[in-house]
Amino acid sequence: MEAGHLDLTELLETLRIYQSELELQNRELRDYQALNQRLLDNYAAFLGGLPIAALVVDRYGLILQANREAEARFGFRLQSSRHMLLRRLVHPQDEPKLNLALLQAEAKGQASLYQITLLSGGERTESFPAELHIARLPGREERPCEFSCAVVDLTEQMRHEEALRIAHVQLREQETCYRIAADHSPDWDYWYHPEGRYVYVSPGCQDISGFPPQAFKDDPQLMERLLIPEHVERWQRHLQEVHEGCESSHVSMEFSIRRADGELRHIEHQCQGIVDKDGTYLGRRGVNRDITARKKAEAQVTQLTRLYSTRAAVNQAITRLEDEIRLLKTTARIAVEQGGFSACVFTARARPGQTPRIWASHGLTATQLADIPLETLWESIRKQPWHFINEQPLICSDCKEHAPHVPDRWRSWAIERRIHSCGHFPVFVGDELLAVASFLAGEPEHFTPQITDLLKGVVEDLSHALRQMARERQRKAKEAEFQKQESEARAFAQGIIDSLSANICVLDMSGTIVAVNRSWREYGRKGQAPEDRISQGINYLDVCDRAAARGIADAARIAAGIRGVIAGDLEVYEDEYRIDPQTHRIRVTPLKAVAEQQRHHLVISHLDITDIKRNETALVEAKEEAERASRAKSEFLSSMSHELRTPMNAVLGFAQLLEIDPGLNPEQQEHVQEILRGGRHLLQLINQVLDLATVEAGRVELSLENVPLRELVDECIMLVRPLAQEHQIRIQSRCPSRCVAFADRMRFKQILINLLSNGIKYNRHAGLLEICGEEHPRDGTITVSVTDTGRGIPPDRLAELFEPFNRLDADVLETEGTGIGLAISRRLAEVMGGDIEVDSLPDKGSTFRVRLPRGEWNDDSDGSSPDTRPHPVPDREHAPRTILHIDDNPANIRLVAQILRRHGHLRLLNSPNPRFGLELAGAHQPDLILLDINMPDLDGYQVLKRLRAAPATADIPVIALTAFATRRDMERGHSEGFDAYLTKPLDVPRFLQILEKLLAQSPDEASGPAAPRH
Repeated sequence: MEAGHLDLTELLETLRIYQSELELQNRELRDYQALNQRLLDNYAAFLGGLPIAALVVDRYGLILQANREAEARFGFRLQSSRHMLLRRLVHPQDEPKLNLALLQAEAKGQASLYQITLLSGGERTESFPAELHIARLPGREERPCEFSCAVVDLTEQMRHEEALRIAHVQLREQETCYRIAADHSPDWDYWYHPEGRYVYVSPGCQDISGFPPQAFKDDPQLMERLLIPEHVERWQRHLQEVHEGCESSHVSMEFSIRRADGELRHIEHQCQGIVDKDGTYLGRRGVNRDITARKKAEAQVTQLTRLYSTRAAVNQAITRLEDEIRLLKTTARIAVEQGGFSACVFTARARPGQTPRIWASHGLTATQLADIPLETLWESIRKQPWHFINEQPLICSDCKEHAPHVPDRWRSWAIERRIHSCGHFPVFVGDELLAVASFLAGEPEHFTPQITDLLKGVVEDLSHALRQMARERQRKAKEAEFQKQESEARAFAQGIIDSLSANICVLDMSGTIVAVNRSWREYGRKGQAPEDRISQGINYLDVCDRAAARGIADAARIAAGIRGVIAGDLEVYEDEYRIDPQTHRIRVTPLKAVAEQQRHHLVISHLDITDIKRNETALVEAKEEAERASRAKSEFLSSMSHELRTPMNAVLGFAQLLEIDPGLNPEQQEHVQEILRGGRHLLQLINQVLDLATVEAGRVELSLENVPLRELVDECIMLVRPLAQEHQIRIQSRCPSRCVAFADRMRFKQILINLLSNGIKYNRHAGLLEICGEEHPRDGTITVSVTDTGRGIPPDRLAELFEPFNRLDADVLETEGTGIGLAISRRLAEVMGGDIEVDSLPDKGSTFRVRLPRGEWNDDSDGSSPDTRPHPVPDREHAPRTILHIDDNPANIRLVAQILRRHGHLRLLNSPNPRFGLELAGAHQPDLILLDINMPDLDGYQVLKRLRAAPATADIPVIALTAFATRRDMERGHSEGFDAYLTKPLDVPRFLQILEKLLAQSPDEASGPAAPRH
């Protein structure tokens, strides 16, 4: 450019550069304005979403902005209330504090009023305490500054503080137990940002996932790694929608995660898109709820439903099949295919040393069945027989975990076949253990109490079916008819259940039906002749009268009852009537119209009570079945006692004869003593086993009474003193004089004798045995403790002490015993309302405590008791006496003959059958009759009845010699009229003593009249 001249080209270039810079600045300005607008929108969304009242005011207190909480709390709308001042919301007395706070906030940036009274409501007539937090904001629209005001309503806080102040004294000790955890929730809440990160994660995530909230903030991909593989793709698709800004109103899904400790959790996920008022997507607010418990419950319900279906299918198979093996195979298949089990095996009972035989199975291959360790299963059953005999299954909840009752070989076999839990159930036929049903599941903890009860029901159904199988074959035709009737009855009952509405109609005073409900219309059309159909417009009484004319008594009775209600003679009429096969209850009540001038009406309702009647019949049948089972158990125990005692009678009887034979040398006498000791020990074992079986069956008959303790203890000490002297054991007793127990005297005595004899046998030589009684008035009990100075019991073996046949490794040659006494004693104490406890110190001794209910002391309980010791019969010259022995067992006849051979004044007649014995009794009229009970043709009770009925033999004393030795058998024998009841094996001295006693009281020698016979 020359001086004084402009270069136009250069000027244009300069202008173009300026224009480009201006456009760049304009774009930056627009970007800044957009950014500022987004921040304002976010701020507005944040302000609007606050759960507390929030305001924005200028430096003069003019309200520029308010959120919904503020408008609702103060009762105004900002759009319709321009120029609203903040001071109008403040109580006049607090306006100076507000002004100072605004000045402080303008100077320092923020200010807080922790106690200020604000006004609410349209008229500003209500006030509430609050906190006011003021913060300075940059000014907008040429304002130098603005202020945000956050209002925290203190009404509830002050009310709670006042309540806490009043209750502070009472709640001081529990103040740590009642804290409010407002920021904690069992759910896992979060806010997921569109950028793919977590803005907020609640503490509940740690309980659900095992990871703290910060772990998810630091690693957004952690959630995906926790998901199980089959749910990852669905979660990724959901995240993709979130990243793309999907604004769907609501998303709900379920997935499963694996916690940090490996535990599986089921999650219900729900999330909601969040947008600001301008529609900008801000992310999603989500909730993860732990539904593991619900899933488990649903799975259990599903499994229970399947098992109910399984039980129904098994019952159908029971009614359909007649072969035992086919029934078991069908049951195993149903258990696997419908019940959801991995396998099912039925194993026949095996004796020790034999290989168990598999009757039926399903779900296992032949190779798997070949190496299944069934013998270890039966060994485990034999170790806890009472548990299994009482129909309690053996459950292994998790085969991977060690359990003392599950053999290691079984667990190893199950783990290899991916079987994680199993249940073994006893299958009984009557009282005999026939087989074991094993159900194998592929998941742990499968056998819940509900599933176990259902499986027990299935096995009980099988046991009953196997027992009844032979009987059902013979009644096939009759059973088919019964099944048909049952099916028809079930179909009819199902139809009733499907309609739950009552059958209701309304009659006018003439008996005409003026209104019916839907159920009544269906009821009136079913099963009725055209002239008997009861519908609207029909006269109910006319229908009843026509039915009564045909001889239906129910119809006449119902018609009379309805007329009684119409006439006012009856307030309400209720009755039952039968329309085969249903039974209904009819109820007639008067209904007075709302308007007095209207006529009265009657309401008739019909209720089907067929099921109630059927259930009452079923309860009666069930009771009768239980009574039959009880009688069968008693007969079994009595028969078992007889079968065991009969051979023992010959062993011990002849051994006692050898014992008094003077011709034996000392060595032979020692051999006889060995036979007697062994036989008596075996007899004691038989008695205790039968006693234990009676106790375990819950059939102990008690005669509870007030038992003076000192008297009973002295009596027991007298009985065990010879044993104590043999072992040189000193016995000391200490019992209060007026201490009384409420118990069965015989059973209480049995317990004390067992504890005293144990304390002697297991004591050290020349030791001490103490028995002490004590009263406990507070809990109404008495305690009898027996303390010995023996070697004691290790603490880890105390739990085995009361197990049947467990003698804790005692030397059977050194110490006699069966190992049953303590088990019987504890069970007897329990059925009498008490228990037995034990304390023991190794090398110090043991103390057994019997606790029983306390009785009441009576003045006549002076501790004396009648003298029951046998008195010797005076030695005198006896006239020849005749004894008749009736018994079908030759060994018993020879034994009695040998016993009486040494008494020359006695003449013995023998009869091997009851009818010949009756003839001998009538012909010879003996002085005394010995009578067995269990004989063919006629039993002992029938023979006794015929003897009493004949005048020639009515007064002859009769002694029962029998192997039926239960308490019930003895009571029956005395009640039937036996003069004495002796059980086998015979106690020879006691037999001879009773024999002499009855012969001395026979009619020709008795000092008074004979006792009347039954």
